[in-house]
This record gives sequence, C-alpha cells and structure tokens, in this order.
Amino acid sequence: MHRELDVYDHLNQIKTSHPGAQLIRSRLDSFEVNGPHGRHKCIVHKPLQVDLASLQRDYPRRRYDAELLRVALIYTLHALDFLHTEANVIHTDIKASNIMLTINDDTILQDFEKAEMENPSDRKVYHDRTIYTSRQFRRPTVYGLPTLCDFGEARFGPVQEPTVIQPEAYRAPEVVLEMPWSYSIWNLFENKSLFQNDPGEKEMSNMYHVAQIQAYIGPPPLEFLQRSKLSHYCRDEQGNWVNSVASIPNFSLEQSEENLEGSDKTMFLEFVRSMLRWVPEERKTARELLLDPWLNGEVP
Repeated sequence: MHRELDVYDHLNQIKTSHPGAQLIRSRLDSFEVNGPHGRHKCIVHKPLQVDLASLQRDYPRRRYDAELLRVALIYTLHALDFLHTEANVIHTDIKASNIMLTINDDTILQDFEKAEMENPSDRKVYHDRTIYTSRQFRRPTVYGLPTLCDFGEARFGPVQEPTVIQPEAYRAPEVVLEMPWSYSIWNLFENKSLFQNDPGEKEMSNMYHVAQIQAYIGPPPLEFLQRSKLSHYCRDEQGNWVNSVASIPNFSLEQSEENLEGSDKTMFLEFVRSMLRWVPEERKTARELLLDPWLNGEVP
C-alpha cells in the first residue's frame, strides 16, 4: 500500500499536457481505518464503470472485435507512454482487469444511490463495523475512456534488479530467468492466455513458460542467455534446449490467433511479434507501437 501511495503522489505532482496522463486513475485522497487486525490504508478514487475483463464476457465467445481491441490498445499505449517517458514508472501488472472505463453519464451514479436507498444492500453488522455486499452499476448507453488502474505493484524506473513481478501468464523472459528488467516487460491481454500451464500441472513452471516462448518466436540469441544465471537449466552453451522436464510445445502464433484472416491476421501478428521479442531492447516502445499499421487500421 505504501508503494502505491508513493506512486500516486508522484503522478499527482507531474504537470503535463501528455494525453496519456488523463488515462491514469488518480488518487483523490487516502485515510486509515481501524480493523480487527490493525489499521488499514484506504485510497479514494473517482468511480469507474467496468473493467475490460468483465466487459469481455458480454461479447460473443468472449472475444472483442478488432475495432474495440484497437481502441483499447491505443488508449492503453498512450497511458503507458506517459508512465514510461514522463513519470518514469513501470506498472508491472497490466491486464484486462486493471483497465477500467470511465463514467460519462452521471445518472448512473444517481440511479445507484436511488437503488441503494430503496432496496439497501445485504450486510453483516459487527460490534465495530458493518460489511456491505457490492452493488453493480447499471450498464451505460455509451462507455467512457479506458483508464489504467491499480499501481500496487508499480516500480520507479528505469531499471530494476531481478525480482518476481507480473502474473505468471504475462511474465517476460527476463523476469522468468531472473535478469534485470525495465519498461519493456511484456503485458498482453487476449480472449485467452497466450501462455498456459504445463499439461497436467496446476501451476506454470518457469521452464515450460520459456519453452512456450520459443514455440511462438523461436530460440533466444546466445547473447541474451548469457545475461541469466539460470539459462543452463534449459540450454547448453550452444543454445540448444536440454531441459528434460519441459519440452518445446508444437504450436505457433498463427495457430493461436483464431479471429482474423488474410492480411488483417498477418498485420496483427506482426504487431504482436514487435512486442514478443527475447531481447528487451528489440521490443517496440509504447510510442512506437502507436504507429503500427494494424493498430491504425491501415489496409495493405
């Protein structure tokens, strides 16, 4: 919580005209409350509508159409460019559930208040506090702008020493292999996770994660492997795969993308590959990604 408050305080002090600054959830206030296990910090934000993971469930087969995905990505990349170039902040936990839509219609809040007055939420009353069940907002006729939220795991850049960050399915190879990391760590959201658990296992192993990365983008360069003290667990000195527990899966990026066809699919996969690179310095920045032909709807 203290790290998150430090990040919000830092962001609130930045004076900028960068469009991405308006796409970051800001802190209005904070306070402490007493609980049965001590004092707890609480952060006050403006209310937001719904996160993209929840919104995705309303779409056929739980898949966004290409145009909505483009819009969500463009706004998120603007937010990231602000964080990286002006705020020097690394979010580390970007996923669909941490991107929420603003409320453009204040009647949603008025209806929420009226519904609570007329039909109060269920609650549990203890001697020192009351716990209420959550009440959902009604669906708006028009959704607001995507806003990047939850800075509980954020770090100040530019470079961080090796440490475990990110949800398992989104971890970049330098995080898995315990190398220093910076702004270019991966974070993607799709209708399904690009990286899965080892078949038959409940949790994803680091070596199987690395094996999946190779299936998608090919073997890593030797120079990259030499940065890690853990690479010998899966590679020999020539870069050959030697791990006996996890093997290279037989799938590809082309097989994983099931929604697009023809040149649109080709351009989309080129966009994805510009982020999915072993070497962090070779990945496109958020600002560079905003110029991508697929993202801008260009027709070949």
